[in-house]
Amino acid sequence: MSEPTVVIGVDGSPGSEVAARAAVALLGEEATYVVVRAVTVPPPTSPTGRFGATALEPLREEERVQAQDELADFAASLPVEVEAIVAPGDPATLLLDVADRTDADVIVVGSRGLGAVKRAILGSVSTRVVGEARRPVLVVPA
Repeated sequence: MSEPTVVIGVDGSPGSEVAARAAVALLGEEATYVVVRAVTVPPPTSPTGRFGATALEPLREEERVQAQDELADFAASLPVEVEAIVAPGDPATLLLDVADRTDADVIVVGSRGLGAVKRAILGSVSTRVVGEARRPVLVVPA
């Protein structure tokens, strides 16, 4: 029997930090026996460093390293061992893919509470993950 696996979406926002900490708190003493994978997608930037490049463009090495360092710093603040995953693309798609590939037991995401209008315009990672996941999802409001 394999160890239980939790996939956590981390985007650097206070909401994702609250979600990650809530997931670890729920695990309690069992956290030492759980595989925790923290997933992040660095915001796309253009070659000049300004926002606006598409999420399909590959990460530049410095973007990947910076995101990896930030995620590692965050993971180190949690009282469990965390595997950090940094990749370009759509955050919801990446979370779902990692969860499927690793046969995760649960996906944990934060929710910023954008409201219906902003969510319709900007999209919502938590809404997509809940709607498309083939496993339980824990959405933790900010």
